[in-house]
Amino acid sequence: MSYVRWYAAWAVVIALLIALPVLAVLTHGNGAAADSANPFAPPSATPTPTPTPEPSPSTATTPAPNLTDVPLCANVWQAGRMLSTTYDGCQSKGVVVKPKKEKCLVTYQDGWWARPGQKVQETKGGKVTGDKRYAIALDHC
Repeated sequence: MSYVRWYAAWAVVIALLIALPVLAVLTHGNGAAADSANPFAPPSATPTPTPTPEPSPSTATTPAPNLTDVPLCANVWQAGRMLSTTYDGCQSKGVVVKPKKEKCLVTYQDGWWARPGQKVQETKGGKVTGDKRYAIALDHC
């Protein structure tokens, strides 16, 4: 192969290396993806995405808890029973009663209290605020 042919072949390769990126920019505009069926077609107008409205808090629904998974309050709040460390409420008359927490203690109907993982205590006098054992336990939280 003569040197003229060799230089001519390299000239063609260099011209293609320069021309291909230029053609890509010209056919695709700013580099955005063009029609995938025809790579030389001009870019189509990109539609402006319309935001989907998020539901407002008043219209958002939360699934009702499966009451079969929620223990009965009468079964949980018995003096001497252990309160689960994962206690997240109980059910009474088909309604879920969320736990009322003060520091590390959980109370129920102001007459029962316990620290999760420990025994349920019944208040003396009917209210946790008047129960000395509750006050001592609360101080130790």
